[in-house]
Amino acid sequence: MSSMASPSGSSSAARLHAAVHWRICAPFFPDDALEYRIEALASLLGRQAHLCRENTGFEAEALVVCSTVLSGAVNVEPANVSLFCSTIERIAGLRPAGIANVYMCTGWGFALRHFTAHTRVRRLAIAIADVDVHNLQWHLAHPVIGRSGFGVTCLFLELPEERSLRPTCSGPHPNSAFNDFALALKAHQALHGARMTFLPFINDALFQPLKRVVAPGYLGPNKMATYGHCFGADPWIGLIEHLDGQAASELRSAVLGAIAFNGYYTLAEIALAPSAWLRMEHIPPEALRGAATLASH
Repeated sequence: MSSMASPSGSSSAARLHAAVHWRICAPFFPDDALEYRIEALASLLGRQAHLCRENTGFEAEALVVCSTVLSGAVNVEPANVSLFCSTIERIAGLRPAGIANVYMCTGWGFALRHFTAHTRVRRLAIAIADVDVHNLQWHLAHPVIGRSGFGVTCLFLELPEERSLRPTCSGPHPNSAFNDFALALKAHQALHGARMTFLPFINDALFQPLKRVVAPGYLGPNKMATYGHCFGADPWIGLIEHLDGQAASELRSAVLGAIAFNGYYTLAEIALAPSAWLRMEHIPPEALRGAATLASH
């Protein structure tokens, strides 16, 4: 089944107005200083947010950055935090409210739940920044999950006035997270009915049990062989590709899920705005410097 049905209660789900993913190959500016790499990454994130606003007219009230691979050099060291956040703010017009990486691939779900449950923000931007500014070899592949894919992602989400439907977020469950994630997915489907579902890109042996949980015809493909495991961006890439980069003509919904190696998981019901702007692009190494330079001006 290729279409996504409108669920009962979808008015209580966060509504997606934009989702943009740029694939970026490693290594990331290997001949440049760390400071330049941090500024270049922030420029790309700011540029994405700017383009989302430009193409949707959606004015986000808050922006949060989520990541699996960003290190303390970016989100702890004061001078680099200032450089990173100020660069994003200069281009996007919004300063990040925070940089969350403790939840790894599930950070976007925890961020969405926080803003839904604990704030009155109605228009939220989430940036998923999974580019390794240190170019570490061990980030290129994981012995259990498989090879990595890198990139930056921007999401523009309208949070509902009535906030009873929040993302499911749980963990850490260091010894049972995968099974708990599968059970949560099964329970969500039983409660809300079958939806098109987009999950992490992982090796096939891990993906097969998830296929048995989701109703036939409602699971987006595992694109591990094509893109590698792209951390928190995986389900959003799946959604973008499912809609073939075209804006939806009617309100639809989907379930997006993620699981982190440190034992967290998240599931979120997402409604799709009729005019949602969805794009995916590969920025080749020879074009990357130009893209980062363009973003910074």
